[in-house]
Amino acid sequence: MKKIIITLCAALLTLSVSAQDNIKLRTYINPTIGNLLNYADSLGVHVDTIYTTVSGQREKIIRFRLIIQSNITRFTLTGNEKVDKKVDKRNQEMDSINANQNLKMSVLLDSIQQAFKVLADSSQENYMWEYHQNGKDSIVYSLALEYKKNRNKKVKNKYTGQINKRNIYFSDVTESAMFQYTSDSTQSAVSPHKFFRYGNFTYTYSPDSININQSYDGYIDSKAYWKTLKKIFQKEGIEKQELYISKDSTYHLKIEELESGSNLSCNISKQKVLIYSMESIDLANKIIREIIDSTWIHLDKHPDVQYDMYANAGFYDDRSYAYILSIGNDYDQSKKYFRINLKKDRIGKNTTYYFFISENQGIYFLPRDWEILKSWKNGKKTYNKKLVEQRFHSR
Repeated sequence: MKKIIITLCAALLTLSVSAQDNIKLRTYINPTIGNLLNYADSLGVHVDTIYTTVSGQREKIIRFRLIIQSNITRFTLTGNEKVDKKVDKRNQEMDSINANQNLKMSVLLDSIQQAFKVLADSSQENYMWEYHQNGKDSIVYSLALEYKKNRNKKVKNKYTGQINKRNIYFSDVTESAMFQYTSDSTQSAVSPHKFFRYGNFTYTYSPDSININQSYDGYIDSKAYWKTLKKIFQKEGIEKQELYISKDSTYHLKIEELESGSNLSCNISKQKVLIYSMESIDLANKIIREIIDSTWIHLDKHPDVQYDMYANAGFYDDRSYAYILSIGNDYDQSKKYFRINLKKDRIGKNTTYYFFISENQGIYFLPRDWEILKSWKNGKKTYNKKLVEQRFHSR
């Protein structure tokens, strides 16, 4: 009995430590990087925070992109005084927008350069390269802020990019940061307002203590997780739809059958999908936060489960799909995994926000006409009569 108690205590201690490590992964960030991210956010730049499993280790990846592109063909004057006033006003508006975009980019670029130069002084290894000539700029910064304590020093830890040999990546690092930037503001008489500026920032944090067993076949408590998710959506203003998808190895997918997903070579796919929809963006954003917060509670109870999570996912693009999370091994078609996607659909003045919650086996995909389907099996569709009528009468 004493041995059983000791074993149980050790198991509980291990679980507690793993949960604490996961919390550390979520809460820690390099102070200099944190200030930079806050500044980028204040300028309206969208920052992605991704939690994932790479080679048996937990990683937090924070990234943002800066893209400003303009090749404006200015409206030419017509000689008609009344028309030319409107043309001139339009040209001035476009000039103002471009000037504001460029100013925002320049201010943030300066902040990024300052942050990397500060971090380079305390980094364990760094690569800082810049090239500037005749209105064209290129920058590559790569920092190994801290190497893993148990790294193999005999193994090469630095490698170059396959496409751009200037890009330098460090492996076996607990903490790293990278910034790639290119711009072209050369002007000519033909296109005096042409410019292109692109920047890509990535920060990675992977503590030594957080490792998982890659051969682990565990899974979260499926029934408990479903119960948690369903409770989150028990709110006014939300509609629910169920969809069952099944494909076996005898059926070959066609690209025209798919709404989302493009892996036509998948052997099997079994999906139970709950689709929730609402028309309030405030409600939709609240639900995203509740999903992420409650998911962490389930993941902390199962520290060895593989997952990918976009912690600040949201409805940013019209008629496109955004990814919140995947729990479990989605590469092994013999195992189940959870997946949650978002979709924002705007038709006229009306906007609908969709949540796709699915427990899958095999490759995830979404068939066309999903909005009015009850099931899809090897290309055969069974329609939901109620949803078909609703759509018909709404037109």
